[in-house]
Amino acid sequence: MKRLLFTFLALCLAVAGSAQSGQMTSKLPTIDITKEYPKKKLVLQDIATAKYIPLETSDKVLLDGVATLHCSFTEHYITTYNANEGQIFVFDRKGKICHTFNHKGGSGEEYNYPLQLRLDEKAKELFLLDISNKIQVYSIEGKYKRSLSIPKDVRIEIMYNCDEQHLLGYDSYMLDRKDKQPNLLISKKNGAVSRLPVTIHKRVGKRIYITQGGQTATVSMSLYPLANSGSEFIFADLAGDTVYSYCNHKLTPLFVRTPKADASEPRLVMQCYAKIGNYLLMSTALKKYEPGKTSFDTKEFVYDTVEKKVYDLEFENQDYSPARSMRMGGVLSA
Repeated sequence: MKRLLFTFLALCLAVAGSAQSGQMTSKLPTIDITKEYPKKKLVLQDIATAKYIPLETSDKVLLDGVATLHCSFTEHYITTYNANEGQIFVFDRKGKICHTFNHKGGSGEEYNYPLQLRLDEKAKELFLLDISNKIQVYSIEGKYKRSLSIPKDVRIEIMYNCDEQHLLGYDSYMLDRKDKQPNLLISKKNGAVSRLPVTIHKRVGKRIYITQGGQTATVSMSLYPLANSGSEFIFADLAGDTVYSYCNHKLTPLFVRTPKADASEPRLVMQCYAKIGNYLLMSTALKKYEPGKTSFDTKEFVYDTVEKKVYDLEFENQDYSPARSMRMGGVLSA
């Protein structure tokens, strides 16, 4: 049976400005994430171009229920995958299927379970992050090209295409036990890793550990320490006090949060989940599990990186009638 799935957020984002300096400065703005700020209403259609792309499906191209969550966009292509089956899909920007393949298996040219998929459109190469902590590289048509071996003391949680030579990743190895510089460049040629100079102390991850009746279980919050907007990346570590922009290999501090990330238990964590033009969209949440809840409450902010002002955020999509709120309330998963 054919299914028509729509993927939203093929946003054509205009990246505003670029990194000026890699030096910390005492003039950095400080944002108190516990305060109430004046409200600012952002309408999606006023700040970005939203496209709704129906992905072609057929008896041979069937997407599972979460395939749209795995979508990655380049100028001319959309890539996604069915994680359990291991099927890879490459669509054009009109949603027509271009290539599909499946190399799930145990050989050196295959993968066990895809975690992320990124396309280098210029090189026509797909970089697949496997659960086995290696990156498999295929041509856009699916031909095996090489494997990138990741060091044993690195566990890549997030991966983006950075430039012609590098991927950009976030290392979550020994996350709750070790100070580290977690943002790293990964060579597309051989997997060699170089760490960027942002050291995070007293690190925390997005997992919450729950002990009941002598048993320990975990749930995971949908929070991420990296965000991408074109050639710019936002480093907002859950345990960090300073938020950075990384653009064209220049690291620029944007602001400092207060209270500090380790000021309370349970921690009040902050993520920067998108940058659209001048606007940096952020949310905060208490890292605490509440029995019976499948989501966690967030408070939404927007920071104007040009005016250096922060607001409580109301974000609307007016392609619907009535307009729909775009709050980024967090999901808990086992």
